[in-house]
Amino acid sequence: MVDISARMRELARMLIVLRQTDAIDSNASSLDSYLTGKHFDDVLAAIEAEAKPQAGPGRRRIFEKPAFIIKLGSSLLKCAQMKRGEALRQGDYVGLKEAEDFLTLHNGEYTDKMVSTAHASYRIKGNTLTEFPDEHDLRLLRDYQQQKIRCLVDSLKVDPDEFV
Repeated sequence: MVDISARMRELARMLIVLRQTDAIDSNASSLDSYLTGKHFDDVLAAIEAEAKPQAGPGRRRIFEKPAFIIKLGSSLLKCAQMKRGEALRQGDYVGLKEAEDFLTLHNGEYTDKMVSTAHASYRIKGNTLTEFPDEHDLRLLRDYQQQKIRCLVDSLKVDPDEFV
C-alpha cells in the first residue's frame, strides 16, 4: 500500500511540472493526455527537472534523485499499458494509437536517455557513509551476532535435520 501511494505521489509531482509548462491546456490535462508520442519529450523534460540533473565526475550528467527516474519509468510504462488496454476495450483507436506511440518511444528512448544515466548516478555516487556508527552500536551488534551464532550452533547440535 505504501509503494502504491509513493508511486502516485511521484506521478503527481511529474504531472504538476507538466501542467506548469503549459504543454497542454492546464485546466483539462490529466496524466492520460500526456501519454502520447507527441508529449513524450515533455514528459522526459518534466522527469528530468524533478530528478535534478547535475554534472558528475568528468562532467558526466548524473541525477540527484536516480530512484525517482527508475520508479517513474516503470509507473509510466504501466499507465501507458493501462491506457492501451482501455482503448482496446472501448474501441478508441485514437487512444490506442497514442498509447502505442508512447510505449514505442518509452521502450526505445527512456532506457537510453534516462535509466542508463540514473544507474550511472548510482555507480558514481556509490554507497558511502556520511558518518560512521558509534563504537557502542558496533559492540552491541557484535555481541548480538555472537549470541545468535552460539544459539544456532547449539540448536544444530541438538537437531541437525532441522536446518536442512
